[in-house]
Amino acid sequence: MIEINEALTLLSKTYPGFRDEFVGNAQSWIGDNGEFLHYVLITSLSTLVVRNIDEGNYENIDELFSLVESIMINGTEEASNLISVGFLESLQNQTDVDPKYWAPLLGPEAVEFCKARDDFHGIKS
Repeated sequence: MIEINEALTLLSKTYPGFRDEFVGNAQSWIGDNGEFLHYVLITSLSTLVVRNIDEGNYENIDELFSLVESIMINGTEEASNLISVGFLESLQNQTDVDPKYWAPLLGPEAVEFCKARDDFHGIKS
């Protein structure tokens, strides 16, 4: 099983710029008591992905979404939830890039999660 720290390491290695976001935003995702706020951190990945897509930069995007799918399938519950609730919901909630630019990149598990969330909220992303 892929643990949450391993998932973050893999994401950092796979997607260019995430490591820089990871480091640059440390003040926002490391809590006052030293705890790691993983959901704040993973939101910076979705923000980076949206910014890159908006700029037409698709470098390593296929690899990233393949890894997202792998973590959803092979991750611990904590790692899988981080990806689905943190990363995918952030993509669904943003309004800068139309889902038609990122939704086709999703694997079957991610599609299922996004569709279930859309159905629950009565929306289409």
